[in-house]
Amino acid sequence: MTHTLLVTGAQGFVGRWFVAEALRRWPTYRIVGIGRSARRPAAFTHEITLGTQRVPAPLPSALRGDFDRFTYCVADIRDTQTLVRILRESRPTYVVHLASALRDDPPHMLFPINVEGTISLLTAITQADVGPEAIVIGSSGSVYGAPESLPIGETDCCVPNDLYAISKYCAEMAATLLAREAGLPIVLARIFNIVGPGLDERHACARFASQFSAICAGLSERCISVGDLSNTRDFIDVRDVATAIVILLERGVSGTTYNVASGRETAMHSIFRTLAKRANLDGQVRIEQSYRRASDCPRAYADISRLRSLDFYPRWTISESLRSLYSYYVDSIADVAGQTLAVTPSTSAAAVDWCRTHG
Repeated sequence: MTHTLLVTGAQGFVGRWFVAEALRRWPTYRIVGIGRSARRPAAFTHEITLGTQRVPAPLPSALRGDFDRFTYCVADIRDTQTLVRILRESRPTYVVHLASALRDDPPHMLFPINVEGTISLLTAITQADVGPEAIVIGSSGSVYGAPESLPIGETDCCVPNDLYAISKYCAEMAATLLAREAGLPIVLARIFNIVGPGLDERHACARFASQFSAICAGLSERCISVGDLSNTRDFIDVRDVATAIVILLERGVSGTTYNVASGRETAMHSIFRTLAKRANLDGQVRIEQSYRRASDCPRAYADISRLRSLDFYPRWTISESLRSLYSYYVDSIADVAGQTLAVTPSTSAAAVDWCRTHG
């Protein structure tokens, strides 16, 4: 093994899928993952809702199993000296920074993790004197705020309109400054709305899939809570995100920002209806608009010509991504039901039959 890849946030949603893609793409590479929680071989670090239960989000089958070339280190991204030690020991060829607090996290998490964490990592790389060939900093398409025109290009003005987006934009600016001072080869990846198996339910696609699958299993009433379904977004499958990051490591131009997106505009009502049809519940559920973000913008989708110039082409359509996400919930409910049927006599007959059919 002549090369090492270091990934922060390695147990997160994007981190897990990226590590799996990197192991597949680079069969001789050693991969070192960093995260703030203990190693979880069977689940993501977030929880999902299965009927009335909140459970650790299980890994999709594609991410299960032991990876021989993967080493995981528990470390706080803000602990610069620990990072220096890990970097000196691993001497990575590539670094991918995916550790992040998420939208809806409180400010006392957003800014220390997103901004201070990014500063800590780049400071540690400089102090360790390891000289990676490429560093990809995971950012967010939310930094643009409400766009003045569409599609959104990388040179468009950034006016972030919530604290999460502000924290990601601050992280970008800090990374750009530190990279310039230390001569680090960084690439900024502004990732748009991700979808795929294991997605956190802070995101509407996962919330809808969770509710539809629970209704089908007889675990919930036929009522679904939604936000504003008239908004549009640019959805990209997490597996395409993983591929894009690999491409940016191999061919991304240092000091350049890239939109990581599908380049397609999709309305939220289309997302809702696609999942409803997948669950055979189209027109059969009551819709309650019970939440709305004040910072939501009506329309957003990205210009990805810069990423396309590196031969990136999304493989997954939004329909395929939603089908995978819905199947993930079906499988997860079946697995949980299989573990609990023997000890939970009150499980509804509908849920038992559904799990037997779909499991």
